[in-house]
Amino acid sequence: MPADVALEVAHVLFMDVVGYSKLLINDRTEVLDQLKRVVRQTRSFQEAETAGKLIRLATGDGMTGWHTAIVRGLILLRLFAWIATCLLMSTRPPGTESP
Repeated sequence: MPADVALEVAHVLFMDVVGYSKLLINDRTEVLDQLKRVVRQTRSFQEAETAGKLIRLATGDGMTGWHTAIVRGLILLRLFAWIATCLLMSTRPPGTESP
């Protein structure tokens, strides 16, 4: 391995909408719109967007998040759990702020 190459550990999380392919087209659109709304409300998304650190690829009903710092990896896990909770409840959980 070349001396100028540094190795890093990355924490990668994937999220998928279960049962998406079984939904009617209109319902798929509604679910994706809801997912986008919830994600855009999060502080993490807004900070990354402001810093120009987002990579967006339209890939269907899922999303991927990654970070190289362990603390940020844990925050990412908490963020994905919060997003899933919001989608299950179809609203923002009362008394909570986005991670």
